[in-house]
Amino acid sequence: MPTSSAKVLPRPVALSVAGGLLLMTVFTLVWAGDTFIGWPAVAAAPFFAAAVIAGGVFTRRAGQLFRARWSFPAVDTEDDAAEGRRLGGAYGIVFGLEGAGIGIVAGVLSGSDYLLPAIALVVALHWYPMAWVFRRGFDLWPASWTLLVAVAGIVLLATGADRDLVWSWVGAGTALATLGYGTYMTFYGADLLASVT
Repeated sequence: MPTSSAKVLPRPVALSVAGGLLLMTVFTLVWAGDTFIGWPAVAAAPFFAAAVIAGGVFTRRAGQLFRARWSFPAVDTEDDAAEGRRLGGAYGIVFGLEGAGIGIVAGVLSGSDYLLPAIALVVALHWYPMAWVFRRGFDLWPASWTLLVAVAGIVLLATGADRDLVWSWVGAGTALATLGYGTYMTFYGADLLASVT
């Protein structure tokens, strides 16, 4: 029996958070890796090392949620099932549009100095509908932060700033957004685990 007074959410919620944590691990490492483009190794390496540590924390929490999945109730009401279908469908659409947007940007701007900040812009924009999909205001924070980072990168490039340096800062800024999102989900995952222990 849960020791917490919080509602025990169904199993798909725990699995969704676990999957999200794994995604944030990958994305944080990819964006943090971009710092090596224009930063000296003495600066990029510690930043990337911090991303690796954070990714380890995210992956550990994801593993805990996967292992505890049978402790969460299966979806057993029509309301829960309908909500699950709504979330799954809407998430799939947003994620698909993000992927398509990145593909289009990569195709159109291939070889352009604007490629990386434009991809960051697509990432920023996908978080806004996520706030609506999950009815969660937190998503607006990484969305707005990443939007600021992407636009700043585009403006700096337009004024003649060094491409490699701009790309490194855009990578670092976007990594901070995914790191923040992963941290949020790590704590949320802890609350989910506490509800079934």
